[in-house]
Amino acid sequence: MARASRASAPRTVVLSGPTGVGTTALAVTLAKQLTRDFPGGQFFVNLRANSDRPLHPGAAMGMLLGALGVPRDGIPTELEARARLYRSLLHGRRALIVLDNAVSEAQVQPLLPVSSTCLVMITSRQPLTGLTAVQRLQVEPLAEHEAMAVLGRAVGPHRATAQQEQLRHLARLCGRLPLALRLVGGMLAAHPQLPAVELSKRLLEVGRRIAPTVRGSVQVHAALAVAYRLLRPAAQLALRRLALSPESRYCAEMTSVLTECTSTEATALLNELAVSGLITPIGDSENYTCHEVVRAFAEDRLREESDPVARFAAENRLLDWLIHTAISISSVYEQPKPTTVSGRFAARELRPSPEEQVSGQDLASVPQEGHALRLLRQALVLARRLGDKRKEGYVLLYLGTANERLQRHQEGVDHYLRSAAVFREIGSRMGEAAALGNIAHAAAPAQRYASS
Repeated sequence: MARASRASAPRTVVLSGPTGVGTTALAVTLAKQLTRDFPGGQFFVNLRANSDRPLHPGAAMGMLLGALGVPRDGIPTELEARARLYRSLLHGRRALIVLDNAVSEAQVQPLLPVSSTCLVMITSRQPLTGLTAVQRLQVEPLAEHEAMAVLGRAVGPHRATAQQEQLRHLARLCGRLPLALRLVGGMLAAHPQLPAVELSKRLLEVGRRIAPTVRGSVQVHAALAVAYRLLRPAAQLALRRLALSPESRYCAEMTSVLTECTSTEATALLNELAVSGLITPIGDSENYTCHEVVRAFAEDRLREESDPVARFAAENRLLDWLIHTAISISSVYEQPKPTTVSGRFAARELRPSPEEQVSGQDLASVPQEGHALRLLRQALVLARRLGDKRKEGYVLLYLGTANERLQRHQEGVDHYLRSAAVFREIGSRMGEAAALGNIAHAAAPAQRYASS
């Protein structure tokens, strides 16, 4: 990898290995170590190989162009035009791009820059032999002593010594894959009364029934299935319902909304899932995330739910929570009300902070607005999934205001226009008037910037 970062030719490295072996973790770790070598930025795109809907190259290109600072209305519609713009922006720029979970050569080929100043790391289950002029690294499972150490840390030194052979057998059943080992270790830690021999039997039983065509490795799916069965019914429900979130980022309040339990109960459910290795804390925060294979497993279990009405209600509760949380944490939002004063529903006008004036594009400089924007983007995905045009219109309206607050005036106008179109489609004159009334305010700064 060090040689690749110093090479003079276009540099592409493929990290391949079975799901759960840790290719993503390795790529992220290497990217952090190489931060100083690539001052032009580091970009990460999940190409979703383990999803039912892998990311199309055009969509991935659009995300990368947006991250490179191209406004939404400046991103071409044609893939080839996007590729030309993408490569021109990266020409001479020392940037590192991580293309995670690639499905095929065809998916990543358009995303490869031609500039020798860039480094691309691709993770995939396959070595992508159709790509030329690349370096390949096969990521291997852990060595036996490393796998034993993972399980040993989970069960404690006394149990690790007393059950050494049983744990060694478990490590083999896990294929020495870090994700499967973490799940098995979580089961042993969460259920100290469960003998390692009994857990081995359950893994073997489930593994024999898993088709080799599952998304991910059989060992990981066997461990997931057993871990899921060991959860309490309430925790099983929580795992399934968390898969309704458009983003793999969860908290107790979201869990409470999805499962209709108290905040205290939701915290206990998240803790149970974390101890079992199904979700992991994000730093020192109270938020959690999960491996994409765990999410895919939860989505599969969600589709098996026998009560679609309850699922639909949960999705609607989540949508309302995302909208109202975004409104509550931001200083400029209120529920839309008709007004004859200015036609704006952004409510109170506040003076921008010094940080906003310096760098309106930097979400980190306006943390509340950045958080609100992230929640609203999720709400938009969910509103469209549910086919709720009214809420889609209002979410677009709020996204317009959020972008304005971040000095992204053109993007604000774009969202207002789309909001107006949605309201017009459903015959909501009040909503359409709200969106159109906000356009003039957002368009004026955008026009000034465009003419300067």
